[in-house]
Amino acid sequence: MTVASRCIAKGEEICHIYQGHFGDTTKEARQQILEDVFHFRCRCTACVNNFPLANEIPDTFSDMAHMMVNEEVCMSYIKEVKEKITMFTFDANSIKSISKFEKLLVAELDCSQAQSSQQNVFNILKILDDYRESINNELKLMIEMKNIDAVLQLHCDKQKIASIFLSPPHRMFLSGRAAIVECLWVKYGSISYGTSRTGLFGTYM
Repeated sequence: MTVASRCIAKGEEICHIYQGHFGDTTKEARQQILEDVFHFRCRCTACVNNFPLANEIPDTFSDMAHMMVNEEVCMSYIKEVKEKITMFTFDANSIKSISKFEKLLVAELDCSQAQSSQQNVFNILKILDDYRESINNELKLMIEMKNIDAVLQLHCDKQKIASIFLSPPHRMFLSGRAAIVECLWVKYGSISYGTSRTGLFGTYM
């Protein structure tokens, strides 16, 4: 069973990888391993929808623009985003790093401006790419300061935003999952007796 990484809503089922991730293993290879070793045929989201490998999926928010082919699709996207905002409590308190972009996003999501829904969505995606660049710069600074708690929080913020405005498959979910796992390993991972955590993880500690 492979996992399409994203934030999990309260009460939602949690799944985990048995063998092979869609990002680096083809569906055929994953299915064969699971049948041979675990004797079942996987019906996870990635397998059912035959997700491409990581190097074939979008990497930025604006990479989604090609999917916004008409007004109907864009209006549906905005409606879905508004529902996710309620689900994941999108506000400046729960996702502090989005605060300076929040007014711009709210204005575009309102769709009350004298422009098409398609233009609204393109503007939203551009704002989100600016947010991503801003948070990546902040991450570099926090890593230089060796502040693992801040680094972990920023990566979690990025995943919350991605979960609201993107749908799997997207490379942001894959890189975010890997980054959070690495942060948790640095913060809580077991080390050999007498070994310095700072010595092992000097980049962050």
